[in-house]
Amino acid sequence: MKKQFLAIAKRSPIVLALACLAVAATVFLSEGSYWRSVGTLNELGTVGAARLHLQNLAQGVLDAETGQRGYLLTDRKEYLLPYARALTAIDESFTFLLPYYSKDPRTQKTIAKLREMTEAKLSELAETTRLHDEGKNESATALVLSDIGKEKMESIRALS
Repeated sequence: MKKQFLAIAKRSPIVLALACLAVAATVFLSEGSYWRSVGTLNELGTVGAARLHLQNLAQGVLDAETGQRGYLLTDRKEYLLPYARALTAIDESFTFLLPYYSKDPRTQKTIAKLREMTEAKLSELAETTRLHDEGKNESATALVLSDIGKEKMESIRALS
């Protein structure tokens, strides 16, 4: 077989050049496809991470609210631990989300609105906790029952 190939190559150098060109083109196309696939997989991984951070953000707000409500009902400081952990998780989520969505003006506006609503909700939670700590339980209860927090939470869910 090797002898036949050499005999053909000696008689027709163009065939050898075309065969080498075909091999090079095949390798080039294969590598190009591979690197496009790697890029697509990396992009999908980043999209998945963004979705996870959005879910963590919404869960963090829920955890903060749950911790705050538990504290208001029981007056036990250990209920503020989930609240504090949730604040950290929310900050971590925004640390990822803000740069990720900064490339698209449309989604940038949505993330800015989500941050605004989240900060408003966390501010409401902090205010009720402060009122409770100052012994103004009726004011804290009135703020919780005002449904302002519920509206903010619904906005956060819709935006995320």
